[in-house]
Order: sequence, then C-alpha cells, then structure tokens
Amino acid sequence: MPKWEPEHSHIRVKGCGPMDATILLVGEAPGVSEALLGQPFVGLSGQRLFGGGKERGWVNEVGLHRGQFRIENVCEYCPPHTIADRWDKDTWLQWMEDLHERIARLDHLTLIIPTGNYALYALTGKGKVHWHTRDGKESRPGILDWRGSLLSYTDRRGRRRKVIPTPHPAATFPGRDPGLEPVCKRDWKRIAAEAGSAELNIPVRTHIINPTQGDLDLLVRTCEAMGDDEVVALDIENPMEKGGGAPIVCVGFAPTPQLSITVPTSKKSTREWEVIEHVLSLPVAKVAHNNFHEAYWLWAEREIEVVGMWWDTMYMHHCLTGDTKILMDDCKWKELRHVAVGEHIYAFDEFPTNGRYRRHLRRARVTARSTKQASVYLIRFDDGTHLRATADHKILVGLYDRHPMRRAGNHWCEVRDLKFGDEVYSIGKPWDNYQTPESYWLAGIYDGEGSLGVRKWGSDERDLTAHVSFTQKPGIIMQRVVALLTNLGFDTRQDSSTRADNLHIRGGLSATLRFLGCIPAIRLHAKFKKIAEGNGWNGFTGLRGAKVISIEKQGREQVYDISTTQGTFIANGIVVHNCLDPAAPHSLDFCASVDTREPFWKHEAKDPEDQRKYTSNLAAFYTYNGKDCCVTRELFDVYYQRLLEEVRRTSYGVIDGVEFYLRHYAELYQPLLGLMRAGVRVDESRRAERYAELVAQVGDLKGRLVEQGIDIYSVGKTAKGGISRQKLAKYLYEELGLPKQYVRNKKKGEKTVTTNEVAIRTLAEKHPDKLGQVAPLILDQTRLKKLSEFYTEGRVDEDGYFRSSYGLNTEAGRLQSKKAPNGSGSNAQNIDREARDMFLADPGHIGVEVDLSQAEARIVYLAIYKLTGDKDMLNKARLRPTEYDQHTEMAAKIFGFELEQYKAMKKTDPEQFKLYRYLGKTTVHAAQREQSGKGLSERLAKDGYFYAINECEGFIRAYRRAVPGLEDYFRDVRRRIMQDHYLLTDWGRILRFDYARLDDSLYRAGYSFDPQANVADHMNQKGLKPLAAWFEREQCGRINVHAHDALFFSVLPERAWDATKFLIDSLESPFTYHGTSLCMPCEVKVGLSWKGTSSWGQLPEQSTFEEAVYELTTRHDFDGAQWRIGDRRAS
Repeated sequence: MPKWEPEHSHIRVKGCGPMDATILLVGEAPGVSEALLGQPFVGLSGQRLFGGGKERGWVNEVGLHRGQFRIENVCEYCPPHTIADRWDKDTWLQWMEDLHERIARLDHLTLIIPTGNYALYALTGKGKVHWHTRDGKESRPGILDWRGSLLSYTDRRGRRRKVIPTPHPAATFPGRDPGLEPVCKRDWKRIAAEAGSAELNIPVRTHIINPTQGDLDLLVRTCEAMGDDEVVALDIENPMEKGGGAPIVCVGFAPTPQLSITVPTSKKSTREWEVIEHVLSLPVAKVAHNNFHEAYWLWAEREIEVVGMWWDTMYMHHCLTGDTKILMDDCKWKELRHVAVGEHIYAFDEFPTNGRYRRHLRRARVTARSTKQASVYLIRFDDGTHLRATADHKILVGLYDRHPMRRAGNHWCEVRDLKFGDEVYSIGKPWDNYQTPESYWLAGIYDGEGSLGVRKWGSDERDLTAHVSFTQKPGIIMQRVVALLTNLGFDTRQDSSTRADNLHIRGGLSATLRFLGCIPAIRLHAKFKKIAEGNGWNGFTGLRGAKVISIEKQGREQVYDISTTQGTFIANGIVVHNCLDPAAPHSLDFCASVDTREPFWKHEAKDPEDQRKYTSNLAAFYTYNGKDCCVTRELFDVYYQRLLEEVRRTSYGVIDGVEFYLRHYAELYQPLLGLMRAGVRVDESRRAERYAELVAQVGDLKGRLVEQGIDIYSVGKTAKGGISRQKLAKYLYEELGLPKQYVRNKKKGEKTVTTNEVAIRTLAEKHPDKLGQVAPLILDQTRLKKLSEFYTEGRVDEDGYFRSSYGLNTEAGRLQSKKAPNGSGSNAQNIDREARDMFLADPGHIGVEVDLSQAEARIVYLAIYKLTGDKDMLNKARLRPTEYDQHTEMAAKIFGFELEQYKAMKKTDPEQFKLYRYLGKTTVHAAQREQSGKGLSERLAKDGYFYAINECEGFIRAYRRAVPGLEDYFRDVRRRIMQDHYLLTDWGRILRFDYARLDDSLYRAGYSFDPQANVADHMNQKGLKPLAAWFEREQCGRINVHAHDALFFSVLPERAWDATKFLIDSLESPFTYHGTSLCMPCEVKVGLSWKGTSSWGQLPEQSTFEEAVYELTTRHDFDGAQWRIGDRRAS
C-alpha cells in the first residue's frame, strides 16, 4: 500500500467482472467514487464508458456491455488528490508488476484495452509517464499517439495478447480536452470490431531502404508497366536543419501497400536522382498525403515536375466524413453520409403551431444534399449527447417547465450565441437498432395486444403526447414483457384492474420513437407514420431538455448538409436544421489508426532518447519513409472505393465521390502549385529601405510614450522591443483603473483579460480623459510593428522571391493564403497596396495586374435591380470604372462634398482624397453586409484609422440613403433563407442556413456570401484556370499572385498584349447574375512592379498598351532586352 494515506487511500479497489471475460479493461488508478463504491470505473469515467446517469456510454454505443469486461486498474488505491503523477516511480513499478500477475490468471483474454499512459506503459513499455520528464524523454510519444494502434502484450505465461490503447475517459471531461471524445469513440468502434478475434493481423510489408541497382531497375520497370487505373504512392523526407534548410534526404515509392522502395539522396552518386526524376516523369498516377508538400519541395530543391499528381489521401479523407446519425422514418438511425435525396425522415415543425412553443413531429422528405468546407464547433450536452455544427447553425432552444403559464416559448439559436446552461430540445442519444429474437417476440406481442395513442402530459389539457401501451391479463406473458422492456432500458408503469393489466411505456414521444426503433411492431409503426403524415404528433410535450455544458471550436472540415421539406431534422438526438458531420483530424497517422492496421510509427523518425530531434540512424529513418508510402498507398485503396460508392446530386447532375473530388480539388491543384512555386520577386533595396522607415516610426512612437512616463515595453535579452501585453494590462487596468476587457477562451469556456485592438479602442471611446491621447499611439505602434515584421529579410527566399502557400478550404470559394512551406513568405493576398512597389515582375518580363472592378458591389447592384427594377442600379453595375466610381461617389456623399469638388481634391490635396476614398470604399463593403458602426470602427482601427462608433454609423447611414434599394436586397436575402433554407449562387455554390429567428450575424453571413462566392468562382473559373493553362501552352510567362479579385502575372513584353487580352476576354465574357447578363469590367495595370506605372479602367487600344510596354523596356531598371513594337510576335 502506498505510504501516502489520505481519506480514501486505505480502501483497496480490486478488479471486477468475470474471470473468463475475453476483454480486459485496464485503468490507471481508482478515483474517489470508485474507492467509496468499491469497484473500478463506477464514477463519472465509468458512466462515460458504460452508461449511467445521463450518459449512454461509449461501450454501449458500439454494441458491447459491461458484463463482457474484466476490469482492473494498474494501481488499486486512489492516488493523492486523484493525480497519478503524485506517486513515485518505484510505487508505480511495483503495481505494474502486480498487474502482470493478475493478468496471468486470466485464461480467455483476446483483447486488452489500456486507458491512459500508465496503463499503456505497464503493458507495452510505450507511453509517457511522469518520470520521463526527469530522464530527458518527456518528448516521447504518449497515449494520444499510440491510441487506436494494434499492439501486443506477452503475459507471464508466455501468451500473446492483442492490445488497443485509448485515452482515459476522464481526459474528455470539461476543463481538460472534450474534443478528444470523438477520437475515443472511433477507438471504441475499432475495439468492438476487434473484440471477436485474438489475431493481430499486422500488415506484412517489405521496405527496401538501401536499394541496389537491381532494386532501382525493378522500381522503374514496375512503374513503367502500370496502367491507367494503377497508382504509386510518393513520400519525401526533408527534416528541417538548424540553419533553416530542409534538404531532401530520401524519396520513397510504394507501387503496392505491401512494398516500398526508399531511394536515399544523400549519396554522391547522381544515379539515385536520375531514377527519382524518371519515375516522377512517368504518366502513372501519383498519390501522396498532402501532395502540395511533396511537389513543392521536389521543385524547390531539384526543379522536378511531378507528372500525374492527381490524388491526395488527406483531401480524399476530407470528403468522407459523415458519421452524424439522422432519425429516419423507420425510427432507426442512419449516418448522414448514407442519407440520400428522396429518403424520408422524422422532423419537427419550423414554426410553433400555437405561436409560442408547440411544434409537431411530422414525416419529411430529404430534398437536397451537399458538402462544403466550414469551421465546426463541438457542443456537448448534459444528457450525454453532442453535436458538431457551424457557427451559424441553429439549434432549437427553450424552457422546459411543464406548467403552461411558465413556458417562455422556444426559438432557433445560432451556435455562436449558445451559452453554458442553455437548454435545447433532445430526444436522447441515438439508440441501437436491436435485432434480437426477444425484440421480434415483443413486436408480435405489441402488434397483437398493444396500442399506440396519445395521453395527457402535465396539467394542460392540450398537452398530449405519443403513448405506447399493452393490455394483458396478469401472468407469465406480462411478466416477460416487463422484464424484456426493462432490459432494453424502458421505464414502464403497470396499472392493475379487475379484468386486465395495462402496461404503459413512460417517457412520452422520446420513448415512443425509441420503442418503434428497437421493436419492429409493423402495425404500430404504420399507425405512427400515418399520423405523422397527417396532423403530426405533438412533439414538445414530454421531450427532455439537454443543457449545454461545453462549446469548443474544432477547426475547418468538409461537412455534409441536407435540406428537408420541414426545414428541420433530428441529428444525434438534437432538434436542428443543418447538421454537420463529426470533425476528425486528417494527419496520416490518424487516418492510419482508423482505416488501416498499421501501428503508430511516426516516432521512428525521431531520436530514441530525444523525440524532438530526428534520428541519426538512417536505416530507421528510411524505414519510416517506407511505412509512410505503404500506408498512403493502402489508404488510397480504402478511400477510392468509398468515394466510388457515394452518390452526390449536384446542380450539374448526379456524380460519384470520385468525380466530386476531381472537380473540386484536382483541377485547381496545378494552377495553385504553380503559384506556390513562382512567388513574386522582391526589390531588396526597397524592402530594406521600407523596413528601416517602419523601425524608425515605431521608435518615434515608443519615445513619445516613454516621455509621458508610460512603461509598457518588453525588456531582456530575448525582447524584440515590442509592447509587453502584461505591462500594457497593468498600465490599463491597475495604473489607470480602467474596467477590464475580456475575450472568451472557446476551448474551455473561460474568460480571459485582453488588451487587443478592440479592447483599447473601446476603452478610449468610453474613457477619453484617461486614454484618448494615448490609445492612438499604442494602436499605431502595434500596427506598424506588425507591418515591419512583414518586411524582415526572413520573408524572402534566397533567390529573392516572396512565396506563399495557397489552400482550397473556404466555404465561399475564396482561396486561403499563408506562409510558404519552408517558413518564408506570408499571406500574399493581404499585402498592403503601398508595399506593392517592392514586388517586381520576373527578370526580362513586365508585370500586369488584371483586377475585377468593384465586382462584389456590381453583384449586389444586379440583385437590387432584379428586386426593384431600378435602372440606375443596372447602369451602375454595367458601367466601367472610367464612367462611374462608386467609392469616389460614396466618399463625396459621406463627407458632404459635391462630386466635382471632391474629384478636384485629387490634385489639390491627394492625401486627403485618398483617405476619403478609402473610407468610402470600406463603408461600401460594411454597408452592403449590414455591418454596424461598431464593426466598421473596429475594422478601421485595425488599419490604423481611429473613428468613433457614432461617426462610423453616420458613414453607413449616408450610404444607405444613397442606395435605398439596399434594404430590398437585405429583405430578399432574409426571405430566401427563411423560404429555401439555403442561398444558391449563379455558379451553383450553395450555402445552407437555418432560419426563423431574426439574427443579424446570420443574415450578415448571407449578405456577404452571394457577392463573395460569385466573384471568387468568377475569378477561379474564368481567370486562374484558363490563364494558367494559356501560360503552360505558350511558355511566355506565369502567374505570380492571386489576390481574391485580381491576378498579377509576369509576361514577356512581346506577349504582354496577347496574355492580357486573353485574360480580360475570358473574365469579361458574359455571365448571368441574378437573371441579368453582365460583362464583368476589368481594370489593367502594367509596370515593372506590382504597383504598376500605367493603368486603365478597361483594356486600352493595342497601340496604347504596347506603347506603355515599350516605355517600360527602355527604362534603366528593366533587366531585359529592349523591345520594339514592330518585333511583336503574332499570337
């Protein structure tokens, strides 16, 4: 017994469960509840596993039950404060030895499940325990790495047992990491599937890590002989070095899941690279896990172009999630991925039938189904249910007092507005579809002697709910019915009479649905469905309330949406409209832990003594690369088959999942990879000059603050001279005594003090006497400090180019951009316009930018024209910027100028003109999204412009007066959301919404979606793809930057007109928006830099354009040959 003896430490909690059990569950140590009750896993962790209280239980959900398990803990005493790390190493090792003796007495085991690091370490020597922090191995992989892996354990009698580790249930509690629960549930699905067999069946793979010439010839012959339907997996290893480089040390190939050949590249011989380049040039299809990484680095180091890089298991996995369970009209649950258009489900009314709270359950039909990328939140409820949904997803919220006078009604609430403690409508966790002889026996009994009707619920005569009953004389049959229903978890009540007993199933509609789902009573189910198709069942009497206990942001995922004729459905037991599938990680090791039998192997690339460093054992490193290749190849087979089996109905026809993947990912892969490779050239002298200027400005602002005695700066050797957030908080909240400002930690639901830009702006507005003069200095310095970091030398690659990564993960079709894979660069789409003069065209080329002119506003104007018939809106949508500039007009109206007077300011006071136009443009964007004055003020503050909320509200009011039809546009968007449950763009992109309760944030998302999505698809489909293909064909230039509604490209002077005209002809080709044909006007700039020196509001005459190009080639800073117009090559 441990020396430490608190209140419960003297109580020994021995194992429980049958000694002949085939499954052994091993915990770490009992908690207080276990010590009090004398059994392991009977507290909150046990309820999460086996059910109890309001928990359904992970084990029960996968079809297992507690009686099948022998349950042990490594240590049989409660640790100090229930913290396992409080015991020393010797104590743990003694208990681990005792565990081995206990396991040796179990003769029928097929599977052992260690939960937590100490249990995993006791059985396999793997995992991360507290003494690893003292022996230098704290970075070794722990339970979160090994979870889901198929491992083995040899007991004291020499018998080999299968082991599947999984995190301890307590790790998923609020305050720790609730996001782990979906991962744990996936582990338990695997455990249930593996419980019937003792065989490990670990894949047998051959990894050739030191290939001979014969091995290399075999690789080449195999790949050359592959057909169109075959695939070879590819993986490179390029560990980052201390100096910042990341050279490729090996390239692996796997023509099958069983064979990999890793080709080392560190040898002096060039033969290896010749083989690699040859294989990558073959037309055989290639697959990788995140193929942007492989393709980018092969080009960066060797300028190798990978041919046939079509498949990416990471994105294929994105397309396959869809585990949320939907209640179908047979009262059974079906995973969302398998729900098809035309199928029938049960759903509740969108609107109350009595104006406040009563909604009926009805039979509904699935009318549409689609997928999209969205940010997903995990919401947990106190009844054990959970849901994943987007921020604008609405859930039905209401009060649950039976007394009719105390009902406050119910309403749809967005996830972003849910608060801890809010109650939602729930029918409970999804039940299992029981198919046992007992359930069929019960079905026969109830079809013969049972009845389905309604009964009063509560004191209100109108509150009637579905009710199942059974009438039978007392005796054996009645006793067996009661016993079977009790075993199935139903709560029954028996009323006795002189002639017969009535057996009632309690629980209202929830229990009735579960009964019909578990018991296939044909007659009762037909009656239930008939009523659901007619007047419907009064559903909200007798339903339970589930309280929100945690809300956590999970990141962006590919999700499934459906629409129904009722506008609602029941997902994971919760009453919702749109329901999104559970989010899951998409790393290679996670995918392998779920969809292959390969145990965790990622640690094999690291040093055994310090997992933070890569191993010096090249054999281990190359084997690791081979496993990556084989697992990727195996995952391709799994995901490809699943995609083939999926049916997707789209606006352009019925397609399978493979075609969906190819259309929505593969076709944009090469253009985006070309952007990543190309980058944009940087003028080093301008960069250094600009950086020095910003550093000087930051220093000046710092000096002005220091002069006022304000000490808010970091000090010390590692300090970079920036503002210390801790010192700033002390100055604001302690020295000045200002009220603290908070932001919410979305993971744990806690509020933390903040000193961000919004907080400073808010304080300055409310307390101008204390902060009015200081706040602009702090905000300006913060902004300039961030801007100066953009100009640092590390942003530019050695060849003088600034590069970015691009992604396809936004729901409106807009590209995402971030720093390059090698750590340089940044988001190219957010480069300040004033900085564009330091970004140059490629040597010997001139730069051209083609920009869609005020495109989003034109889409809105056409929508207003369709609604109001206002010809002025039609004209403004079609006029070129040379004929009408809405930003200039809005600036004049906002600041009270006559239009001509304001235009004259461009010459007399250009700086003020530019500021007013910027404010006009920002106001237009804010007003078209119905943004508030507060939102506009915060947006301006981030750009360094300090305007009070009331001033910004005035700007927005001025725009609305100028465009009165904007209110009609807002009303129409709201109507479409409420009527159709989704917004559909003219390109066929869909954004689905819930509706009913007016909510500004929901509708603002709708106002933004239509113009943003239309413009994004216009640029990608009519700009990026065709221009990239044109350059590939003509070999006279390349695209350097994609900036949402603009493309900047480098082109040879003699082909500049051809490229520009081709792109503008494509972008300006007619397309119908909101029922009206529009030729989207484009603006053009040419120059040696991105900023340009000549610009036009439309494509100029060829002679004018070429004259400007000629002038550029005569400049002293043009680093190419002078071009004569007469030498222009015919296109």
